[in-house]
Amino acid sequence: MAVKTFDQFITESKKKWIGDIDMKKGALKKDLGKKKLKKSDVNDELKKLEKKDKDKKKPGLQLDKKDAKKQKRLNLAKSLMKLKESMNNLNESDSKALMLLKKQVVDLHKEVTKAIEETTVKK
Repeated sequence: MAVKTFDQFITESKKKWIGDIDMKKGALKKDLGKKKLKKSDVNDELKKLEKKDKDKKKPGLQLDKKDAKKQKRLNLAKSLMKLKESMNNLNESDSKALMLLKKQVVDLHKEVTKAIEETTVKK
């Protein structure tokens, strides 16, 4: 098993971090009839779905299949909006800290790779 570099790991994870979900891009916007989603739109739709709960005694929302899918899409949109907002809020010191952390990870990767090579050569 080859050890991946930090850049390889980041590049690979960016390609498929959300690829396993069963949702179509733009389906929520189309369903809501919006060109651009706002946080307030997402929250309003989630509140509407909460009112459609079939059994309020059970934890979580008890929805039919179509509404359950819509809820998943809304929750994903809400999470992605939070992620985008947090990424936009990174200031310069955070960027410097991330670069320092990346350097440390790269250095650690080199040490681990060297140690692996040394142990495989000795065998």
